[in-house]
Amino acid sequence: MPRINEERPKYLLPPATHENHQPNDFYKSPAWRKLRVIHLRANPLCAACEAIGILTDCTKYRKGAIDHIIGIRLGGALLHPLNLMTLCASCHARKSKLERDGLILPSYGEDGERLPGADARQRAIQAINKTTTV
Repeated sequence: MPRINEERPKYLLPPATHENHQPNDFYKSPAWRKLRVIHLRANPLCAACEAIGILTDCTKYRKGAIDHIIGIRLGGALLHPLNLMTLCASCHARKSKLERDGLILPSYGEDGERLPGADARQRAIQAINKTTTV
């Protein structure tokens, strides 16, 4: 009689059980939600798209992401406005992939409070746009 393999493929597991996925309550905190709204009101367009002349409104249909220029996993400041930029979903996905592949941006400050260096934002935008096919 055949046996059923009890192990499920990774893509069938709930997201919280994936290897690199760690639930982060920070994004549910009132401080983050308030800062996110303030940032989106001030910067509604995707920074990477805007750099190449495309105006992508990130406030519609929850398509935008507020990205930490220096990632949280790299010790980036959680709630400092200088460490944030607005990206559309596709640009955010590209930047996240670049970070997983080893993109390192200039930064300063202590771990947990790292802020982007002088041209970190511009370097991130250039890296995103190098991988963009229009």
